[in-house]
Amino acid sequence: MHAMKRLPGAIASVFMIVAVTAVTWWSANEMFHEGWWGAWWHPLRYLAPTVAVLVPTLLAFRWPLVGGVVIVAVGAFSHWFFGNDVAVFGLGIATVGVAFVLDGVLARRAAATGASVGSR
Repeated sequence: MHAMKRLPGAIASVFMIVAVTAVTWWSANEMFHEGWWGAWWHPLRYLAPTVAVLVPTLLAFRWPLVGGVVIVAVGAFSHWFFGNDVAVFGLGIATVGVAFVLDGVLARRAAATGASVGSR
């Protein structure tokens, strides 16, 4: 049962690590393909998607409940903003956020009872 309590956070962590890696690779690729010209700040706009994915991920790793709520908000916003075109991605992002929220809730319950869930 102890491993089952850690499962939502572990699965969400793997998904976010893969997402950050993919977005970072894409951003760096685009930066060197299109953003090599001009002043030093031109390439920085190509790294903005990396920051947009990395910051909620780091929040979720440190504070699963807070980071999960932020990730759910990002997923809900992307679902609303992009509509039915990429609705699956928005719902997927929100689902990962819900897993982090569940991890945070389980960690708080375990802390209240004195048990250890193993949350970050």
